[in-house]
Amino acid sequence: MALKIGINGFGRIGRDVFKACYEEIKIVGIGEIGEILLNDLKCELLNEQVIRKNTLDFLTKYDNVLSLYEKEDEHDNEDSSFYVTALSISIKNQSDILDKLSVPVVKVDHEIDRKTLEHMYENPHLLYALSPKNFELFVAEIYEGLGYGVEATKQTHDEGVDLYLRKNHENMPHIYAVQCKYTQRKRTKIGIKYVRELFGTLIDKKVTAGILITNSFFSPCALKFIKRYCNRLFSVDFNGLLALMQSYLIATA
Repeated sequence: MALKIGINGFGRIGRDVFKACYEEIKIVGIGEIGEILLNDLKCELLNEQVIRKNTLDFLTKYDNVLSLYEKEDEHDNEDSSFYVTALSISIKNQSDILDKLSVPVVKVDHEIDRKTLEHMYENPHLLYALSPKNFELFVAEIYEGLGYGVEATKQTHDEGVDLYLRKNHENMPHIYAVQCKYTQRKRTKIGIKYVRELFGTLIDKKVTAGILITNSFFSPCALKFIKRYCNRLFSVDFNGLLALMQSYLIATA
């Protein structure tokens, strides 16, 4: 079964991805996917301001670097679509692309609710489709669902802290400083720099502990530093984030 995708913009990268959908190209070792064929992808929608079919067909066919694309073009279509190798691609503008795309998409700049979080738990690759701000909202929603009081810091001068968590344990108030490190690539490692920054902040602010949370993983040096101060520093990586999401879904059921 082909994986349906949408391409945002029809520049050289967009055209290369589009063409690669119809070639026998194998990519090995993408995250946990293993190996895939690019022609297992099916382009369903293109978001592009230029919607004239003749222009799009010309851009698809000719390139001054990659030369002629020799697939056969067909033009028996309306202005809102174009055909390459008999495949119809819908052309939409920016305002309606998320509504028309038939694959799961996480909309940005809106509150993260339980429904969104449940959908992302079932499709964890979408953790890399958030914006940095929405990742903070995502983390805040999780901790609120787990019974913490959550206070977001201002985007400027946050001193390395994105959220403050408050909760009573055995009638004693505890405050946790949370730093959210979002990345679009799973292979990106969160380094020791951010751990040291958070450690300095929690000492300065006199909070109970610090939590560094990411949708990726930590470098060996960062983990070594966290282990040294394991009573004051906590790390949550991609796998830990999935566990938190599961706890949230159970707690809010």
